[in-house]
Amino acid sequence: MSVREIRDRPGRRIDIACFTGDDPAIAERHCEPRTVLVRHAWRIERHNHLDSAG
Repeated sequence: MSVREIRDRPGRRIDIACFTGDDPAIAERHCEPRTVLVRHAWRIERHNHLDSAG
């Protein structure tokens, strides 16, 4: 998804990123990654996984 898409309708884009899958949504500008949107549950799962691995 592009930065412009997020800027134009941020609430909608955040909802789509959070509720349509487990994969992070990467926002790009000029084909360069700018930020990543992830579900909070995904973040907690990854954090717990890293803690237990380590």
